Amino acid sequence: MVTDDQHWLAELRSNPSVNRYINRPDSTTADQINGFIQTINQNINEGKSYYWKIVFTAQQAPIGTICLWRFSENRTSAEVGYELHPSFQRMGLAAEALSFVLQFAFNSLHLKCVEAVIHHQNEASKKLVIKSGFQRNPDRVIDDEPDLLVYELNDLSFKKCYISI
Repeated sequence: MVTDDQHWLAELRSNPSVNRYINRPDSTTADQINGFIQTINQNINEGKSYYWKIVFTAQQAPIGTICLWRFSENRTSAEVGYELHPSFQRMGLAAEALSFVLQFAFNSLHLKCVEAVIHHQNEASKKLVIKSGFQRNPDRVIDDEPDLLVYELNDLSFKKCYISI
């Protein structure tokens, strides 16, 4: 992420539809967005996360983000997170981005498990991860967040669902 990403990131991170199921404050000021960009880049440099822009190639414009973060201490699992501008939702773009990130996670990073933490009312996100091979783990609970559900995809299930590149 670079400073030039300020405008579209501010629009994305302050969009009520995008933030509907995410527990975070709107990031709208230049200082807030610059702080976010610095944090993302620092986490990337420290190996704490991988972070990508989702770009709509027809317009060569960023329309969302997808990341791997919250790696386990032994680096065998991580959480995937994503957000997509509402104008580009329900077009298969998030599924395409998620597919590439999962291939990277399992084939390049050799993770054993990728998790997705989803608000129980976010039907579109639940549908996306289930279609991508994730299964809900009812035994995993996020402390102090009863509205969040944990979905998991392990490396063996991934290999059954995806052709490795």
